[in-house]
Amino acid sequence: TDERLFAVYELLKRGKTVDELYELTMIDRWFLSKLMNLLDYERELMKGQLTEELYTRGKRLGYPDAAIARLSGCKVDYKRQTTFKMVDTCAGEFAAHTPYFYATYDTPESGGEDEAAEFICDKGDKQTIMVLGSGPIRIGQGIEFDYASVHCVMALQKLGYQVVIVNNNPETVSTDFDTGDRLYFEPLSPEDVMDIINIEKPLGVVVAFGGQTAIKLTKTLAANNIPILGSSADTIDMAEDRERFDELLERSGIKRPSVSAEGLPRSRAPKKGISIYLSSRCREASSAAFSIKREGIIRISVLVRMRTMKMVGMRSMHQETRNSPPQ
Repeated sequence: TDERLFAVYELLKRGKTVDELYELTMIDRWFLSKLMNLLDYERELMKGQLTEELYTRGKRLGYPDAAIARLSGCKVDYKRQTTFKMVDTCAGEFAAHTPYFYATYDTPESGGEDEAAEFICDKGDKQTIMVLGSGPIRIGQGIEFDYASVHCVMALQKLGYQVVIVNNNPETVSTDFDTGDRLYFEPLSPEDVMDIINIEKPLGVVVAFGGQTAIKLTKTLAANNIPILGSSADTIDMAEDRERFDELLERSGIKRPSVSAEGLPRSRAPKKGISIYLSSRCREASSAAFSIKREGIIRISVLVRMRTMKMVGMRSMHQETRNSPPQ
C-alpha cells in the first residue's frame, strides 16, 4: 500500500538494518540507504543544535522549514533561497528548451543558476495565472482533477493569459511539458508553492480543480494576500465545515437529512418527502452525488466528499463547465 514506505522507515528507526530490510522486502539496498540518509539527518537535528550548515543540508534533502523546526526544537532564522533548474528532456544530446522546472538550493552565490528566470522575463505583456494540480492521485480520479485542470489551462490561455502549472504527478496530462506555458514539478506544500509564487508573481491562483490537496493551500494563500480565483478561502471553508455548511443550507431553506455531530445519518430512513441516492463510490476522497427530490419536481444536486464516513460539501462547478464542449 501507499503506507509501506512509512512502515519501512519506522523499522529503520527501530534499529533494523538495511540488509535485514532488504531480505524482508526485496527493496534494493540503494533505496534503503537513501532512507538511512534521511534518518541520520533527523537524528542530528534532534540533538537540538541547528547550524546554518545543517539547515542547508536539510533543505537540499527536501525538508520544509516547519519540519526542521519541529525536529530540532529550534526556531528557523536562516534565509532560504530557492533556484529553479530546467528538466533536461533531451538527455544531454542537444540543448533543451522545455519550460519544465524543479527547485534546488544551489543559490547564485554557490554557483547555481535560476534557469526559470529567462522564461519568466520572456512572457511579454501577458499576465500570469497559476493553476494548482492535485499531486499524486489514485486511479479513477483523473477525470475529476487532471481533466478539469487541463481544461482550466486551455480556457485561460484562450483568454490571453500565460498559465503556470504546479503539480508533482508525472502520470497526468497536466504535467505534460506542453500543456501549460511553464510547469513546476514541485510538491503542493505551502513552502514550495510560495517559493514559486515569489518568482512568478501571478495575477491569481486557481485551486478549485486540484482537489483536497490544492484546496488545503487556500489558507496559506489568503494569509499571504495572494488572490484566489474562483471560490474564496472563506467560501471553501464554508463548504468543507459541516456546521457552517449546515447553517448555509438552513439560511437558504434547503431541506436535508438529519445528521449527527459525527456526520452520520441519525436514521437510515430519510425524512418524509425526501429521497436520497448515494453513489457506491465511498472510498477515501471519492465524489458522490446526493440527489434531493421533493414532490417529484425539484431536484437539487450537491457535490459532497466521502472520507472515512464524513461528509464534506463542495460547490458544483456545473455552471462553469456546461458550455465548454469536450476537447
